Amino acid sequence: MPPLVFFGVGTGRTASMTLANALNAETACVCLHEGKFRDFEEAGAQLLPFLTLDNRLAYETPGQAYEIAKAKRSGLEHIACERGVQFFGDVAYNNAPFIRPFARLYPDCKFIFQFRDCLSFVSSCAAPYGVDETPVGWPPNGKILSEIEKFIQIGRLQPRQNAPEATDWVEWDHLTKNIWLWAETNRTILEGLSDLSEKMVYRVEFERFVSDPVEEYNRVRSFIGFEGACSYDVLSRLSARPINRRVVREPQIEIDDLSEVQRSVFERFATQVRFDLGYA
Repeated sequence: MPPLVFFGVGTGRTASMTLANALNAETACVCLHEGKFRDFEEAGAQLLPFLTLDNRLAYETPGQAYEIAKAKRSGLEHIACERGVQFFGDVAYNNAPFIRPFARLYPDCKFIFQFRDCLSFVSSCAAPYGVDETPVGWPPNGKILSEIEKFIQIGRLQPRQNAPEATDWVEWDHLTKNIWLWAETNRTILEGLSDLSEKMVYRVEFERFVSDPVEEYNRVRSFIGFEGACSYDVLSRLSARPINRRVVREPQIEIDDLSEVQRSVFERFATQVRFDLGYA
């Protein structure tokens, strides 16, 4: 039986690093986080090419997405066989525009969709000051960025040039941009997953995962097809401490805290996506 390939998708800041750590600790599995091995937050060897810049290219020109996926994510079953494992996965926020290409490359693959509510993501996705070692969302306008922040920003999603909101983008503050980013990333994922059968997709709600990581992880294990019980090493990745918890972040933002522009963007872009995710 050939190895099973799976992909994790989401916006980032959804406990994806925790999930990748736990899955990679399974003896029958190799699971990467953004193409690299992770030991808690520590980055290890980069086994697969970065998709950091390709993320935006595939979003803006979907016609190129399959060729990018083919060039950078082919042969994963072969890597699994070389490493003697039955399962091979890559969990990454920049997988979002590649769901259909991945499913075309690997017709039997599975997808784990991790998500959290909009304003929870917006509060957590970017460090408002200091160096952001794991940048996901848009930083405050005018913030002095580190080299890694500059690099990630080049590939971060923003409105296509012909989109109506593209003209407003330069006037939006970072919170407004991140409301849009949350909504558009999740919309893109939901659109890609809509073509797939239910048996190919498992949804992991962040709030449920962090409230009982072991129970939710066991559901993920069952979905992927692992046999037997979790090892101590796996459980330690889930229970030792939060992985990649952001120390510098925005205060928790609530709907009543939003400005008129922020609320308008929230209602226009995020409301329907929240409903589709079960939050409304």
